[in-house]
Amino acid sequence: MSDHAAVLFTNESFYIAFAGRNLQAMEALWARDAQVTCTHPGWETVVGREDVLRTWEAILGNPDAPKIACHPAIAHVFGDAAYVL
Repeated sequence: MSDHAAVLFTNESFYIAFAGRNLQAMEALWARDAQVTCTHPGWETVVGREDVLRTWEAILGNPDAPKIACHPAIAHVFGDAAYVL
């Protein structure tokens, strides 16, 4: 699988976990050995895997959490870094 395809696959996995409110799938997406951060819209930036996963547990466990989608996903890969628009 190319790096570009791997980034798009991971992005799609994130949205599937979010839509399915699947905390285990969401946990699998976040790095275990590298520092992670997450900025949810309207929130302060959260630093650290445990704190980030606590925010996802709260969001995914909230029946009023918004439904989201990412269409079309466009990946940009630059060596070891990538982002999706």
